[in-house]
Amino acid sequence: MSFADNRADSDTTMLLLAPRPESLWAFRRIWIRVAAIRGGGAIDMPGFGHSDGRPELIAPDGSGAFLARLIDEWGLGVPHVVGPDVGTAAALFLAAKAPERVTSLTIGGGAVRFPIDAGGALKEIIEAPTLDDVRALDARTNIGHAVELPAPSASEPGVHEDYVSAYDLGRFAESARFVRTCPKQNPVLRDLLPSITTTAERSNYLPGVIRNQRPSVAVRRPVPTASAKAW
Repeated sequence: MSFADNRADSDTTMLLLAPRPESLWAFRRIWIRVAAIRGGGAIDMPGFGHSDGRPELIAPDGSGAFLARLIDEWGLGVPHVVGPDVGTAAALFLAAKAPERVTSLTIGGGAVRFPIDAGGALKEIIEAPTLDDVRALDARTNIGHAVELPAPSASEPGVHEDYVSAYDLGRFAESARFVRTCPKQNPVLRDLLPSITTTAERSNYLPGVIRNQRPSVAVRRPVPTASAKAW
């Protein structure tokens, strides 16, 4: 498990879920501010970033169940969960299935709209006949292009390479299992949303907030959908 822990002793804890196709470094621009006021940490969810993961965990419901166990085992109490991109569906399943383990959600992005509203490369990955078709893609080149904006290779070569290497050597295709389950799991999540009582914020600008680009525009409960948005 790839994780970062600020080792702070605080009654208020936060759990940050790194987006795909990035890693823990996605939170580098806000980490100091988060660590100053809250305890807790950040993780690459199973199968993402530099964390290993079994196939059954690389799915929204499986990731949500994993988060519930992790919160208990790490003694995080009842954390505030920040879940951009793939973290959005995982956090919503967590709140639906284990509401006693989470105080609030801040979510945004991810292919969680039903019906699926995805385009470009994400649509191709979701609709590819098999994972072998995804494995045939040039992952290093594709990820390099995808992360050039948040981590330019010229100015942040170390972070850029961390992102690219996280999904090299077949890991890109394995992580694609998550979004390929969306056509089946999104209807389940849609039906669970009315049962979620956890305070949640849906921010279309969450990726920009993490990159310290612009303020969040949040929508308080209820959370009917979360639109697909390229990270």
